[in-house]
Amino acid sequence: MPRAPFLTALALLLPAGLLAAVFGLEHNARQPSPPSLLERPAAPKPGPAPDFASIEDVSEKKQAFVDYLLPLIRYHNDLLRWQRGQLQQIQNRREKGQKLSSEQQSLLEQLQQTFESQEVSDLLAKVDTIPASLVLAQAATESGWGSSRFAREGNNYFGQWCYQVGCGIKPAQRATGKSHEVKRFNSVTSSVRAYFNNLNTNPAYQQLRQLRQQTRDSGQRLTGVLMAAGLAKYSEKGDDYIDYLRSMINSNGWGKLDASAQQLADASE
Repeated sequence: MPRAPFLTALALLLPAGLLAAVFGLEHNARQPSPPSLLERPAAPKPGPAPDFASIEDVSEKKQAFVDYLLPLIRYHNDLLRWQRGQLQQIQNRREKGQKLSSEQQSLLEQLQQTFESQEVSDLLAKVDTIPASLVLAQAATESGWGSSRFAREGNNYFGQWCYQVGCGIKPAQRATGKSHEVKRFNSVTSSVRAYFNNLNTNPAYQQLRQLRQQTRDSGQRLTGVLMAAGLAKYSEKGDDYIDYLRSMINSNGWGKLDASAQQLADASE
């Protein structure tokens, strides 16, 4: 589990409401079309990441960061939404005693392997979206708005660790007796994919998934501020980390991304 410090991101955190008013990131982000639950979404093909460390203007750096990552975040949420819809169809067919198509059986086996669960009911608790506001807040925090060494050299925007020699980048401040490295990814897309899979499968984040399921069952909207409560184990900071993520979301006005995502999801159904 990541234990990356978030001092770089802290330096860019201004009082609540100020950034939303000055930068208007939620308004500047390009709004996507409603995703279709019938067709698997097409993966974006992002170019090289901007040199975030060289962007001195704070508002420009933040906007570049959001513009670069948000399409990838939306894609992975659209993919999870599509996969979830397919699982619900599979569940309905089974309840009616109907045989699965070969395509449905193949997809089910793939999801069982990826999400490490066999029962459809268990899969539905894992194959679900993560609010864009929370993903952005963690990415900005763990990567110093894309400026950290791990982001620049290893495409690692979420501070994820690995435990084999040479699997990543050795932290300069690694404590004596520790053997972890910060995982190196071939692309930013791979980093985002691994982050989503980590939160959706790692036992450490069972609380987050339970909270998400309870929120759905009660008919409430999923928000990053709400789901941050399930991430106490993501950082040694614990509850302080949760408070910090919520401050990031609120001060940057990213909560509106969650509201617009819900509207798009409703429009696609």
